[in-house]
Amino acid sequence: MDDGVALRAETSRSAVRLSTIYFLEMVRLVMPLTDGDLMAAVVLLAISEANVRRLTGDPIVTARFEGLHDIPPDEFREPVSVFAIAKSLGLPYETARRHCNGLISKGFCTRQAGGLVVPASVYAREDFKAATAANWRQAQVFAEQLLNLGSVCRGVG
Repeated sequence: MDDGVALRAETSRSAVRLSTIYFLEMVRLVMPLTDGDLMAAVVLLAISEANVRRLTGDPIVTARFEGLHDIPPDEFREPVSVFAIAKSLGLPYETARRHCNGLISKGFCTRQAGGLVVPASVYAREDFKAATAANWRQAQVFAEQLLNLGSVCRGVG
């Protein structure tokens, strides 16, 4: 990595276990939002991540929306195609399409020119705010565990 942060190889297996725990906790937080549908939860996370991926690469825009309750408006969301979601998750297109259509019918995302978007109004819902806050707490635990493990080193590069 060239940003001054590195993972130590000696703790890689432990770090991978911790990241698996974090991923599973995140999915557990989202599943109640999708009526317990695991695949719908994963597809929703994939759409959401794709919509705001470019924000994480722009430090100025990232700073505007880095607070827990700073929901980026829809104009900052980039639509993603069902094909791209299927490819990113390694799913058959038809499986991804079916789950995306289910998310649309439940109001979790909308179809726009260029693809699907999870609109800001969804993130403003109380259940989504609660899940986001719980995910933030879990992310803090994950980061602390990595630091305690000694997996993350600063000043490298």
